[in-house]
Amino acid sequence: MEIINEGKLKAFLKKESERLGISINNTYNTYFSRILLKSVANYNENNEMIVKGSFAQLVQLGKIVRPITDIDLASKEEHHEPLLILIEGMCDKNDGINFLLRGELKKTTTGIIKIPIAAKYGKINHPIGIDYRENYPFIFKKELKTVPKIFTGDEEYKVIVPSIEEIPAEKLYIIIKKNKLYDLNTRVKDLYDVYQLHGGNYDLDLFSYFFEKIIDMSGYVNKDDLTTSFLSKEFVNKYEGEWEHSKKKYEFMDDEIDLEGSVYYTRGVLSEQIQKIRQGKNKIYSYKINS
Repeated sequence: MEIINEGKLKAFLKKESERLGISINNTYNTYFSRILLKSVANYNENNEMIVKGSFAQLVQLGKIVRPITDIDLASKEEHHEPLLILIEGMCDKNDGINFLLRGELKKTTTGIIKIPIAAKYGKINHPIGIDYRENYPFIFKKELKTVPKIFTGDEEYKVIVPSIEEIPAEKLYIIIKKNKLYDLNTRVKDLYDVYQLHGGNYDLDLFSYFFEKIIDMSGYVNKDDLTTSFLSKEFVNKYEGEWEHSKKKYEFMDDEIDLEGSVYYTRGVLSEQIQKIRQGKNKIYSYKINS
């Protein structure tokens, strides 16, 4: 980015917000996240820091299906080394943008380290949330992928993300886990994400293998209890309001898909996976890739 004053940057981002069709707040989130993760990638020589969440979906799909609302990072290592990579990225030149802590780091009961930062550029002081998970167990295959151009004048760069097969596998697992243990209305966006991610140009058998592997490793879900019955018309009626709330909050950019469509699409995907698990097909695939 050419160094300009904050007034010109605000005008630029306002114009980009209108062009992309996303809110100004999420335009800022997406813009500053992209810059920070480019700097983090420069220090990620050993591929310890892995980008997850909506940014990883953007990278794997090559387009925005919902804008970046926060940054999700993970590592299969202890937190010290990967966090140093993040700090080095924050301290980089970053096209004149300063990334600063704006509060204390907090660890949730689920093991997520919350890192509140702010992107400062002149009088611009934009808050961004970072969720970081150490010793993350569900990353089986890391890929170095190109971050697509989003804004006018962007340059491409590469980041480490989970494979395209395991992102929807984990999404599908979250859906069945939430239905079993919690109330799914906090994560109806996962239904939208499964619709966007599943069925692309990737190894469907590997997707199935990763889905069953996550279930086995988690211990939260009994495979004998797997069912699609909760993804029903009653479910659609119950969560229509939450879908509309999430659609607005997370800015679903695909207007062609509604809750009913995403529910029945996810039901079909889940039904196929349950059948593969019960027929033992993933065990055959596991033998092939591990032999």
